[in-house]
Amino acid sequence: MVQKEGSIWKRSIVNIRKASTKIKRTVLGTLVWLRLGNTIFDKEHLEAQFTKVASSRIIGLKMLEEIITRNIEYHNLEIILKNLKTSIAVLKKKNKERYLKKLYVASLRALATFNLQSSIEFGEKYFSWQNYAFNLCEYTQCTKLINTFPEFIKKKEQSIYWKKELYQLEDIHFNAKGNNLLSDIIYKQAFQNQ
Repeated sequence: MVQKEGSIWKRSIVNIRKASTKIKRTVLGTLVWLRLGNTIFDKEHLEAQFTKVASSRIIGLKMLEEIITRNIEYHNLEIILKNLKTSIAVLKKKNKERYLKKLYVASLRALATFNLQSSIEFGEKYFSWQNYAFNLCEYTQCTKLINTFPEFIKKKEQSIYWKKELYQLEDIHFNAKGNNLLSDIIYKQAFQNQ
């Protein structure tokens, strides 16, 4: 479709072309977000879709994390873990280190956000978040890993209402008290134990 000479859309496109790379990425990222932000993948194509979105230059870490989180909510956690592991193996085989790290970090964030509460409540019998985080840190050569599990487990042992005290009602996200506890743990481990 050809736009009129003075069209606002044509002028906008011309201005975007002239803009810096950062602005282009922001605009393009927003457009991709509008398209992929609520994506739920087919159960049969999860591994291929995770590999595809992780390899995309325009899908950022936060967007990938939210895509994984939405798929965890829709599909079974075991299915997502299996497909994430397969996607990671595919990226390793293709030697795509940059995208591999992006998928590792996004999956860790999504899995931790989604299941931190139940891991504290029921333990790590089937999947150890702590081991996963330590392995990820070793793989990505991070300088320090802040492990919050011992403090949250201590909080659970101190109060039978620990979920009500730390989390928003019927939600997986922290309330103000939970955020304060998390920030205190991070501050102590990152800055006071140097």
